[in-house]
Amino acid sequence: MGPIMPRPALLLFGILVRLAAGAEEDPFDLFLLVRTYSPGFCKTTKCTVPPVSAFTVHSLWPFYENGGFPQHCKTVNATGPQPDSAEMRCKWKSFKGRDADFWEHEWDKSGTCAEPVLGDRPNFFRTALELDEVYDLAGALAAYNVTPSDTHSYAAKDLLNAVSDSYGAAPLLRCKDKSLVEIRMCLSLDLKPIPCPPAFKSECGATLNLLEGNPVEAACSKFFPPPGQAGKWANLVRGAGTGAVVAAA
Repeated sequence: MGPIMPRPALLLFGILVRLAAGAEEDPFDLFLLVRTYSPGFCKTTKCTVPPVSAFTVHSLWPFYENGGFPQHCKTVNATGPQPDSAEMRCKWKSFKGRDADFWEHEWDKSGTCAEPVLGDRPNFFRTALELDEVYDLAGALAAYNVTPSDTHSYAAKDLLNAVSDSYGAAPLLRCKDKSLVEIRMCLSLDLKPIPCPPAFKSECGATLNLLEGNPVEAACSKFFPPPGQAGKWANLVRGAGTGAVVAAA
């Protein structure tokens, strides 16, 4: 089987249309697309499943420019179906509890507030998964020779430059005990990477560790294509930093 083909252009086009016909005032200012790196996370947290050498989705958080955020919003779509698919179980994994509880928490806290932009519950999860595919972190880092290692540390600036060169804006890095735990990308409401506002700060020192974890399970490998294959989808959004419209080839 060949690499899984992402579906970003169709979904992002629908969101752009939604924004064009949206409310007079935006409900918030930006999104944070948050990916977890479980080997670093599990170094300081008691995990119930083994960490893997891959980035997985944590959430897509709505934020205000001043660093505040809405949460637990009222929504007309609160009773929508809860997605549960092989892709969700592989790419949006909880490492310290039930996946379904993790998904419900992210919808209740953040998805309900993102609803004016992203729509209902299934669309919230689908959007985050597709953005994870479009803004592939493994491919961006591999292009800078940043790969998991238990013996080598990396300059934080190399990770920042790798993502910035690939997608047009530097992310935020979050570390614990000198190990990478998360990468957070600031996105505009039309889901293009933007520089993070001054209120948002990275939480890593000048150097960090990108620890090795277990290989991705065979059943999940199709959702984690090799960096060279995943990275080609960056062409869909390569002009994001210059305000180019997202479009499929």
